[in-house]
Amino acid sequence: MVQDYLLTITYNETVQNKLINLTEGIEAYYRDKDETLYRKLQDMLYSLPSYILDVLRENVGDLDAWLLAIKDTRVYIAHGIRRVNVIDDFMRLSQYVNAFQYLTQYFILQELGMKIESKERVKMNLDSFFNTEEI
Repeated sequence: MVQDYLLTITYNETVQNKLINLTEGIEAYYRDKDETLYRKLQDMLYSLPSYILDVLRENVGDLDAWLLAIKDTRVYIAHGIRRVNVIDDFMRLSQYVNAFQYLTQYFILQELGMKIESKERVKMNLDSFFNTEEI
């Protein structure tokens, strides 16, 4: 998982490749679980602290619908299978993938036993991915 995450910060890659690398890392992390990609994404996301989920919910609405859009977009990019929830808008895709990258980073640190104590800083960082004025 760490190797796939590092690919997303080490190389200047497309948003689509970043999404594929992040989801492949999560799939690899949960490889011993006989679950779908969607369920593995849920396992990762719902292991995060509730205040992070609350901030994310403020920006994307329903978390399961957000994960479904992430999953369907990844399946479309990797396999060409078009589903209803594919994210076609590039701005929204960039926002979602960058937020997802941050959540993956937080998850990795959490799994290593590290905690980010400043809830305000995490909120500020996560909110910044959805601020279109910065783009």
